[in-house]
Amino acid sequence: MAGTRFDVAVIGAGPAGSACAASLCRRFPGLTVLLLERTRFEEQRIGEVLPAAALPVLRQIGFSKERLVGMSSSSHIASSAWGDARLLETHHLFSAAGQGFHLDRNRFDAALCFHAEASGAQVRRACSLRAAEREGEDWHLELSDGASVLSRFVVEATGRRCAFARGQGVRPQMLDRLIAYSRFFREGECDEKSIAIEACRHGWWYTAPLPGGRRIVSFLSDVDLARERGLPSSEAWTALFDETEHVAKLVHDVECGDEIVVRPASTGALSVAGGDGWLATGDALASCDPLAAQGITKALHSGVLASFVAVDALQGRAHEAHSRYGALMARHMEGFLRMHAVHYAHEMRWPDMPFWSRRHGVRLEEAA
Repeated sequence: MAGTRFDVAVIGAGPAGSACAASLCRRFPGLTVLLLERTRFEEQRIGEVLPAAALPVLRQIGFSKERLVGMSSSSHIASSAWGDARLLETHHLFSAAGQGFHLDRNRFDAALCFHAEASGAQVRRACSLRAAEREGEDWHLELSDGASVLSRFVVEATGRRCAFARGQGVRPQMLDRLIAYSRFFREGECDEKSIAIEACRHGWWYTAPLPGGRRIVSFLSDVDLARERGLPSSEAWTALFDETEHVAKLVHDVECGDEIVVRPASTGALSVAGGDGWLATGDALASCDPLAAQGITKALHSGVLASFVAVDALQGRAHEAHSRYGALMARHMEGFLRMHAVHYAHEMRWPDMPFWSRRHGVRLEEAA
């Protein structure tokens, strides 16, 4: 593979990266596309809500709703205790487009990657980018398996790590340091197939059923505040869980394991959407608080848009394409920030607690 030259290299095979690669191959079949994924999808992935609004985007890349069978379950009741101690039915998580889905994220992401491969992308799993250097009109990419390739254009889709962008000296601007501490339980026979959100003094809880008779339970707080409470220890997580009024009632049966899966859930955005010969997409470009349940839909949508920008750039229209894409993504982020402020303003029971006071009048700050 040494010396192979691609038109586009997509770094990261999450929903954004795989959607971008599939879109490139299906709409522009003459292009050569490389898709790199640093894992074999064995690491537990968090973020399982797929709103019905995502289905048209999946159809655009040829991924049908029927392919979700076996890796998803339909959503049922959605409720929250937010701004009020009572658990009330809510419709914040799902749009008017219809009923959403709860995904097995590992299987879903793996299926999207396979779909990109079947569409024509050359996929290298368990392979990451070690170094990237601009050489004339090409990027020289050194891979973790020892291979070296050339690519005319690079799409950065490494998620919140934004590893490629950081390598180009571009840093994200951060709104918060939200982090999720998740555990998985087996569903009891009498459990309601419901999702629930419950605010508490130090953050908020989220729980949802998953395919295969499992349930995810996550505590979200700022990383410094969580550490003060003793997280990520199992004992600290359990102590906080036992204080919940509603979430604990949805978990009745045997826990799947003691492991706590820790994942960033912060809100932030790159200071620029891309640069000479590259573009960011998905969470690498802009990540949102999971309270909005926008993550997968936003990633798929931005991945498809990034495919068009990449093609425009290859055809000599980079400046115009980058400008349009950057402006569109900035407007999306502005809309999300307005919604974010309004939603957090609804919870005023603990105005002096650090987690909540930080969210009343916040602004993006550049990450170190």
